[in-house]
Amino acid sequence: MAGMNPRTHRRQNPILFRFTCTVLIFAVVSPDIVLAQTRQRGTVLRQGPTLTGIEALRALAKSGSPKDTETFALHMLWEDIRQPEVLYLLAQAEERLRKPQDAGAYYALFLRVLDENEKSGGGIDVPPDVAKQKPLAERRLKALKQDDAAVTAAYSKKVTGKKFESPEQVDDSWMDNVKADLFGLHGLYAWKLVGGRKDAQPDWIHNTKGSMHRSGAKFVDEAEGRKSVLFTIPLKDKDSQDADTSNRDALAKLGHNSHLEARNVTGGKFLRIGARGYGFPLILKVSVDGKPLKSETVSNEAWSDLKFELPAAEKKARPAAAKKAAPARAAAGAPAAGTAQKVAAKPQAAQAPAEGQLVVVELIVPEGQKWSEGVWIDYLDFFDN
Repeated sequence: MAGMNPRTHRRQNPILFRFTCTVLIFAVVSPDIVLAQTRQRGTVLRQGPTLTGIEALRALAKSGSPKDTETFALHMLWEDIRQPEVLYLLAQAEERLRKPQDAGAYYALFLRVLDENEKSGGGIDVPPDVAKQKPLAERRLKALKQDDAAVTAAYSKKVTGKKFESPEQVDDSWMDNVKADLFGLHGLYAWKLVGGRKDAQPDWIHNTKGSMHRSGAKFVDEAEGRKSVLFTIPLKDKDSQDADTSNRDALAKLGHNSHLEARNVTGGKFLRIGARGYGFPLILKVSVDGKPLKSETVSNEAWSDLKFELPAAEKKARPAAAKKAAPARAAAGAPAAGTAQKVAAKPQAAQAPAEGQLVVVELIVPEGQKWSEGVWIDYLDFFDN
């Protein structure tokens, strides 16, 4: 394909290693090499056999070398990002390296992996001492002003009554309201984080740009003429008739189609998305609160700036007990004994942000399309127009 590096193209599942990549990664990731480099700088981690895997990472974290810890942890996340202890040690290393945004992203991903693992029944082995770090990670996020409450409040404040004027004027806070599926760093083309891909051009965008975002996608400060975009991965539909084995394996791990989630917390009437296929086109399938809304094809040749009119939000019925209690209190002229505290607390509860409609945007590789790579998202946000 014109303008594309054919060596970067992948069949349906962009997570699959090629043989050349495997050789390259093992050459870089080898614990022997990392620990040897550390020893050359005068730090002997331990006597005896060379450490590997998580044991090596723990030793590096204790050695007082955050840069080595960062390098090793990123390589461990290359194929699988759902490794809570690795994410936690990486977040700590990033703080020591004075990279607060990166630290916040990895703390947030650490908490997300723990939460999703608990909800799914514990498919990931999480040692008790790692699970105990959850409160500390929450405190560190709060100190970094990147906790969920802070970013949600900041986002809600900026988007209330917002009008869409142009793609360039959409505030980047939309990223904090989006949740992307979790893929390994290899699938996200996060080559910059591991020193770059040696068989690609040095100025290839994935060799020069990219960092992990708390949403689970990769953040790039500029791509295809648009500033501040996210990069993630489309997959075949779970009911596809031509998905290959690796694609089906990726879908099985997710448990659903590849997608982005966002909450319409301020009740915007329209969803707007700026997207562009990377390498190949894809289909966006939008649903609201579980109900299909509309599908659109996104080109890889130009940006697609899409608008979707949202259905009116369904009003949730008040609990029956609350309906009966209100008239009774009004008839009495005052709150019943024992309810004063509840009545006093009501204004505070009303200040909590509304959950809003759940919007899911599936990222689907079309039937009959053999190849796929990724998708750029310039914005995914809610507006009044």
